[in-house]
Amino acid sequence: MSLADITCLWYGCLDTRTVRVILARHDAGVLALVTTDLAAGAAALITRYAGRWSIEQAFADARNVLGAGEARNRARRAVERTVPFALLVHTLVITWYARHGHNPARITARRHAQPWYRAKTEPAFEDMLTQLRRVLIAARISKGSAARPTPEQTMAVLAAWHAATA
Repeated sequence: MSLADITCLWYGCLDTRTVRVILARHDAGVLALVTTDLAAGAAALITRYAGRWSIEQAFADARNVLGAGEARNRARRAVERTVPFALLVHTLVITWYARHGHNPARITARRHAQPWYRAKTEPAFEDMLTQLRRVLIAARISKGSAARPTPEQTMAVLAAWHAATA
């Protein structure tokens, strides 16, 4: 891995600020980081960035997949509860998936069916949420019955599954 560490000025609309730009080149590609931390070493900053990646991805999933960033709340208490509730739901979906929904064969099947997932080895949050939706839809339609589903129920489940992945 090659590192370059440059201290420079960042010009903004109100003022300038001293920042460090760290470039890390590896076989996988190039990583560019900008930081106001002028004291920490470049390797320490890259490690800190790597440690935050899963946290930032959780925030992005809560905003973009669960819609936490699109709430139309006005009351103060509702605003204060929206994002924590979305993060709680995010945690519950991942926990459910890890305990009950994970099936490596599904990831393999998706990788074969969709060419843009050839390198996919782990499920994305969307995959987990889709699996949970499918289980909930099937449970709602079958209502816990052990009897064989009717053709109409089967078609309803398939339509709902398709809608859940769209």
